Amino acid sequence: MNLQQNAIAGINVHVVIDGMVVARCPRCVVSFDRYTVTSYGEIDVPDLEGALMQRVKPGQPVSVRFGYRGQPAREWIGLVDGWRPGLGRNRDQITVQVLGPEFVPFMRTRVTEAYMEETADVLARLILAKTGCTVGTVEVPSVNLHRFTLSDVPVWQAMEQLAHSCAMAHGQDMSRHALWLDDTGAIQYGPHDDESEVLPVIATGAGLIAHNPAQSPKARGCVETFLLPGMRDGRLFKLQDARRGVDAELRAVHVEHRTELNKARTWLWYGGEYERF
Repeated sequence: MNLQQNAIAGINVHVVIDGMVVARCPRCVVSFDRYTVTSYGEIDVPDLEGALMQRVKPGQPVSVRFGYRGQPAREWIGLVDGWRPGLGRNRDQITVQVLGPEFVPFMRTRVTEAYMEETADVLARLILAKTGCTVGTVEVPSVNLHRFTLSDVPVWQAMEQLAHSCAMAHGQDMSRHALWLDDTGAIQYGPHDDESEVLPVIATGAGLIAHNPAQSPKARGCVETFLLPGMRDGRLFKLQDARRGVDAELRAVHVEHRTELNKARTWLWYGGEYERF
């Protein structure tokens, strides 16, 4: 119990919405999913006089920094997608909904092109270059596509169409391929992990709060632990669950960080990676 209290006392959450610093944040959620186009956030903000709901508009910039005092914090940026009023005991606050930095390059950037007799790996880099972002590691089979047409589709959909063509026309396994922006802002695409210098160890008696294993081969298992600011989708972690006899290195496919007034938690989902086409 003392460990949890100390951790809460040492948590820093700094939120800025369109240049306005949020003095108090009763709840802040930031989530990453390997197979969802963009990361997502929800920020509860006190609004006793209703002034904030008049000011907050879609498209405004948002920055969130969270972590432990004296340690590296995670900085996550995005754009306001909308807001909703609080209910019940929370009627004096609003929840600001935020789309992550992937929204502009992957969803707003659209592609209209027709290619003939080109390999899929070359097409992938041509498509991703249209975002204007740095293109990092791209792992795509070098199979030849006789014809490939994109008609005013967002970049994420163009990459899905490319993966579909590789899988259906050439029998390539694209089940673990994903599209994401790494922490430097570079685009990554492929079955590889999002590399991190530190491999978190979540163990019985050392950070493991709860573990709910997957109930079927295609489902996701879930691990609850204390706040791990550096974790995001695609990164590896080591799970040591003495109760269930689990000692494994797993890849997080969905990560949710949640800070509240009386607790700070990270949930890691793993598994559930299978052929989509």
